[in-house]
Amino acid sequence: MWTVIKYKKNNYHQMKQSIQSFLDDATQFYRPEIKYNKKFKNNEKKICFPILNNYVFCYSKKFENYTSITRCKYLKGVDYFLNGHNSSQRQIVNFINFCKKHENIDGSILPDFFSNLKTNNGKFICGPFSNIIFDIFERNKKFLKISFGNLKVRVKFKSENFFIPCFN
Repeated sequence: MWTVIKYKKNNYHQMKQSIQSFLDDATQFYRPEIKYNKKFKNNEKKICFPILNNYVFCYSKKFENYTSITRCKYLKGVDYFLNGHNSSQRQIVNFINFCKKHENIDGSILPDFFSNLKTNNGKFICGPFSNIIFDIFERNKKFLKISFGNLKVRVKFKSENFFIPCFN
């Protein structure tokens, strides 16, 4: 059974190890990430940006028993378990499959992942316009037409143009 766990900030690996040691090694985790290169002066560093912030999907057969979840709540790195996972199994599996459909070979999410979301605002997370919030005024399968300030730009969906949606 799949569940959604919120882990404490910067404690993903600690949480993962504590749950695997408590339950078993057959426990599966899925955390969709965007991977990109960020330039620092003369160096480039590979950045992994989890699109769900501090949330991760976790699968174990033992989650069918509610006492397993109750005991896991107090493990290192775990903040809490989201309620309602029993009735949301189909939606969780559909979302995981949707994410996996938009992954490249190394398992990172492709830029076109956010192209179908119904939002009018976004924020670049890398590239020359990093941390700039923009308005979307036209969508296409291959590009977005955006505006920020007095500037209007057409942005193609490719690996250098990662953005996350901003919901009002």
